[in-house]
Amino acid sequence: MKSKSSSFQNPIIIILGIALLKLILHFYFNAYAGYGIFRDEYYYISCSNHLDWGYVDQPPLSILILKFVILIFGKSQFAIRLVPSIIGAITVIITGLIIKKLDGNRFSIVYGCVTIALAPIYLGFTGFYSMNIIDMLLWLISAYLIVKIIKEDNTKLFVLLGFIFGLGVMNKISMVWMIIGFCVALFFKPYRMWFRSKYLYIALSICFIMAVPFIIWNFQHDFAHLEFMRNASKLKYSSTNPMSLVFDQLMLMTPVFVFNIIALILYLKTETEKKYKILPIIFFTIFVLTSALGHPKH
Repeated sequence: MKSKSSSFQNPIIIILGIALLKLILHFYFNAYAGYGIFRDEYYYISCSNHLDWGYVDQPPLSILILKFVILIFGKSQFAIRLVPSIIGAITVIITGLIIKKLDGNRFSIVYGCVTIALAPIYLGFTGFYSMNIIDMLLWLISAYLIVKIIKEDNTKLFVLLGFIFGLGVMNKISMVWMIIGFCVALFFKPYRMWFRSKYLYIALSICFIMAVPFIIWNFQHDFAHLEFMRNASKLKYSSTNPMSLVFDQLMLMTPVFVFNIIALILYLKTETEKKYKILPIIFFTIFVLTSALGHPKH
């Protein structure tokens, strides 16, 4: 029989414990904070009354999820923020699982989970309903699946990755940056061998098929979403440049996040773990794209 102290040393128990604390934190503030429903949440509620395959400023997934939440739990502040609260806890779990999959020790797991749990951008986005928190979760799941594919040498998982990519595109178009970063990484060693896997093409096909309804919606509405993005890039994000993007990331994730980056770099420099260099390749590709096109990515 395991002792109580050994149970608390179990990585899974540690991950679930930190995730539970974050969930309780959000439940408390959602139930008792006096700020009320955020203006963007009213917009999402309004959109949920008019379900469609797309909207001017976003694909339909987050609106559809909110519609189900409202039908089941109603429109109270607590109900509207139930999904972001739960997703906030899940992001901690996925982060912990990624670190565990990379053979991180208990300190690494605690440090990573606490960092992601208390990062300002995550605290903010898990505090109200929007497509952004779903976007963050799907990006994390994508990263986890990529690490899992490499770790287990299991290309069949590409099918699941393609499904997550598809959900991501139907939630927020920024998932395209993740897909582009992933495709660029395929041209580097040792990932070129994945081109020989039929599951890679199945995954990309699944992603495309899932995105077809939103593509058709844009054809039917004179590419309204592309116009929205063009205007946002020209006006809202016109001051974005590489330096401001780096500074924004530090502020959004806290300067402590720098230590995470340093640790990752040192980790990937070891001979046995260079196989995971796909992660910084994807990150760097996304950084170049967002810097060049003026679309900040959290």
